[in-house]
Amino acid sequence: MKKEQGVSETAVQLEQLEDMITAEPDRRGWFGKKRTVTEPDLVGFFKGMPENERRTLAPQFLRWRREAARYESPLDERNVWLGLFATATLSEIKDHSWWGVDERAIAILLDRNVPWFSEWVEQALEQRSSAFGIGGLVGDLVDLVDRGVIDPPEHDNYAIGVAYMSLERWGSAGRKDIPPVDQVRPVLNKIEHAIWRQFEVEGGGEVSLANFEKYLSPKVRGRWSDTLETLSNEGLLDRQRLLDASLDALNRGFKQFRAGWFSRFHEQLKPTHEERAARADRYLGLLASPIGPTVSMALAALKKIQKARLLDEKLLLANIEPALYAGSAKTAKDGLQLLAGVVSSDRDQLQAALTVAAAGLEHPKTDVQEASLAFMENHADAVCDDAQMAIAMRLDVMSPVLRDRAQVLLTGTDHATAVEQVPVQDLDELVTRAQALPDRLRDLAGVNFALDEIKQLHGRIAAAPFNGMDVPRLDPAGAIAPVGTFEELIDEALVAIEHPSELDRVERVLAGAVLFAADRPANEKELLGPLARALKRFNPQSYQGLDWYTPRGALQIVLCAMLGETSDPVFADDEDPRSVMLLRTDAMASAILKRRLCTQFSAPTHNGCWIDSGMLVERTRNASKETLGLADQCLALLRLVPDGRPQALKSAAGLSGEWASALRYALGGDEPIGETPSIWVAAARSRDPFGDNEDTIPVTGESRHGEHLAPALCYSIDWGKTRHGDDRCKLTIGSGAPGEPGIDFGKESWFWEREVERPKTPPRAKTCLPTVGLSDPRQLRLLDTYLYNEMTHLVGSWTTAIWPQHPEPIFALSAKAGCMLDGVVGFEPATEPIADGLIMILDPDVPVGPMGRLMLARGFNALDKGTAQATVDALIAVIEDGRLDGEMFGVAMHGLLMGGIIVAKRWADRLRDVARASPLAAQVIRRALEVAVYPGEPQRPMRNMHAWLEVLQELCVAAGEAIEDPEARNGLAQHFTSGKARKVANDLLKLEPSTATEHRKAAVGHALEQRIARAQRWAARGL
Repeated sequence: MKKEQGVSETAVQLEQLEDMITAEPDRRGWFGKKRTVTEPDLVGFFKGMPENERRTLAPQFLRWRREAARYESPLDERNVWLGLFATATLSEIKDHSWWGVDERAIAILLDRNVPWFSEWVEQALEQRSSAFGIGGLVGDLVDLVDRGVIDPPEHDNYAIGVAYMSLERWGSAGRKDIPPVDQVRPVLNKIEHAIWRQFEVEGGGEVSLANFEKYLSPKVRGRWSDTLETLSNEGLLDRQRLLDASLDALNRGFKQFRAGWFSRFHEQLKPTHEERAARADRYLGLLASPIGPTVSMALAALKKIQKARLLDEKLLLANIEPALYAGSAKTAKDGLQLLAGVVSSDRDQLQAALTVAAAGLEHPKTDVQEASLAFMENHADAVCDDAQMAIAMRLDVMSPVLRDRAQVLLTGTDHATAVEQVPVQDLDELVTRAQALPDRLRDLAGVNFALDEIKQLHGRIAAAPFNGMDVPRLDPAGAIAPVGTFEELIDEALVAIEHPSELDRVERVLAGAVLFAADRPANEKELLGPLARALKRFNPQSYQGLDWYTPRGALQIVLCAMLGETSDPVFADDEDPRSVMLLRTDAMASAILKRRLCTQFSAPTHNGCWIDSGMLVERTRNASKETLGLADQCLALLRLVPDGRPQALKSAAGLSGEWASALRYALGGDEPIGETPSIWVAAARSRDPFGDNEDTIPVTGESRHGEHLAPALCYSIDWGKTRHGDDRCKLTIGSGAPGEPGIDFGKESWFWEREVERPKTPPRAKTCLPTVGLSDPRQLRLLDTYLYNEMTHLVGSWTTAIWPQHPEPIFALSAKAGCMLDGVVGFEPATEPIADGLIMILDPDVPVGPMGRLMLARGFNALDKGTAQATVDALIAVIEDGRLDGEMFGVAMHGLLMGGIIVAKRWADRLRDVARASPLAAQVIRRALEVAVYPGEPQRPMRNMHAWLEVLQELCVAAGEAIEDPEARNGLAQHFTSGKARKVANDLLKLEPSTATEHRKAAVGHALEQRIARAQRWAARGL
């Protein structure tokens, strides 16, 4: 009876609690928009409650927590969190994201007197990454430290958070009109330790001194740097310690945005000449910093010390060299000015200064090299052996335009420009090897183009003409073995769910789950235990259920079906490219729940989600009556490799049924078109991804790209105003259909077309047309994994797994990926995942079409250096493979240049990196730059174009080439009529061609060798 009474009391408590944590709907009927005012009542409900009684309520609060996270849940998430603090253990709290931490939560935990309170404090500070949450929490913790309840927390956010207290905690008490310094002064003794720690920690996200200063200080009528300066002037903070601490912070490796606060604060204190001189060694140490503004600040300080005649010249000479390597040309030139100051004040240091100045000759910017060279030329009579050796060591990395002047310093005599010598291969031997190849191989691999260039040596080698469907794609080393045992399936599933971007592994696990749908071992439950625990860790990221569209979502649905759990239906349009994956996933889960053995056609046999044509015929011949349905068949056709299709067609001759007929049609056979649109459109696109096919018009009744018309994605560039009045470029992707506008998507479309209407019905297998969706930018953009409303990325994407035969949609998506951002639009490109296309394009048999070239051009324009380096690697690969020539890439560059979205100063070093890869790469980049400057109508002023033209000039001088293309000459005369670019353009137009042909021979020899190797590789695979 006592037990029943206890259960009854608990039930009453839970009923009361449920009323307290339920939110009132707002006027539109949405839950969670209008919070109830029950938080004080909820805190009081738990006050003094015994711990064992609290723990009996914990399981229900954990269930409520999961329910509150769902979209449109009626539960108030803040109140649910207060209940968790009142009942859960620390590990249970840590297992759930988003902590509702405030003074009520602290009061509840103090009332519980939990032994893990200090550990929770550190975790709470770690969770608080929002600028509008850290101040209140730190304010409460400062009070607890002052009362002796806890020791000062060690977390970085505690130290930085004291600056935010004036924003949130004190400001909320009606003191917003009081400057922060007046609020800090009375409590300085409580927070001084944290203030000094601010110079030792960087912070991150929204919690940093730089973030507070830039975005939030106007809200509290004062900057934190002003607060510290005032306290220093009043003698409440040690000025000398502030000067030292700010310089020490700049040596801690902080990122540029956050390091900038410390350099600005240091200068705000206005150090005297004597204070600067006492810290000269610190300034010199900062010259090696990778942060450009830090180096600039240190150089400016050293110039002031030098002007005051307080600088140790020998100490400067021993430490100045890193400044000459600074990324900013101005900073490097400032370093040379310091050297000039040394020479003017102490001639005894001249020879040492000249030797140090030679370091500027290897700077990537030509104008820095020229400034360094001019400094040495001004003192040519004092150039000693050490300086000459320093110059000689750097000749190879100098701009070819300046090498003659450097040679004068080495030899004392002027001479004519010499064409850079490069090793030339034995072309006769390569020609013999090439002529031994079959005619078709020579043609597809572009060998014939290289042979023509050997005869003419006109400096241009056309790209190989293959399209990817006319060459073997199966790599025997990339064969995928099916899952052999149930135990292996569980092991692979545990890895796949942690790494959902490894699509071949994900597909292998899904196929294994279908294979063991009916045949499971007796100890099935025991084996599934680890999988069940792993799946619980991956709750949906999106409140709207969009996770289910991803590879991890498919794994969750299918693997949960193995545990006997069902999932809610997911909606998509028939032409949504993801619909084919949703339908297949649903069919897999249904078969597993019913423990029914079904034949799967779409399981890849080789890496890259390819399916061997002969293997697909065998699957069809051995298929059971039960299959996974039309979506699975449609996907199998789109993954069909071009290899071995004639042999597979012969093998499929005796098969019956509409599916077998569609398969034979895809393999190249003559078959009457059936009635099911999904598999016949897929078969037609698989048969010829790049051509038109009118056979499918009767089955669909429409004429669309991706159906009977080949996909023809294109792009356009327009400029307009954002809702904030800023100029913003709009790069849109179009379908190629006449009159259809382009679609803007991706992170940079934040102010344009960011909303995508959610479908309300499930897709239909019979009319599922993924190729139409991949050819329509309105549907294609659905594969973008970024969720605007939730500001997060979905984990993984099916993009490369749907239609590997046609890479252009993947390249179009990649051109609009977040990592490709070329300006600041509120996001950090460096935090974005690398674009799928930059990985896919490394496959030497993937053709590079218009969208591929657009992607490469955008990658060169990217703000993120990691993306730019990946693009450099990709461009080198496609040039070496013969998939891209100068005309092709030049057209893409010209399009962006005329569109006004070129940030030219980013391109120079990246283009040089590609050109250094080989003589062929140098020739392709030189030609691309010529085509890029063709005449046109720029939408925006072309800025910093001297950087482009200097690269072109260097490549021309090194190869002994002149600008002979009339269109390129017209473009140089039309576009560059002022500034630095005018001088370089005029120098380019004055170049005279050399009679030497070594560079052209070296380029064609390199190209021929690479293309022969390609043809031999294809021959080994049976072409």
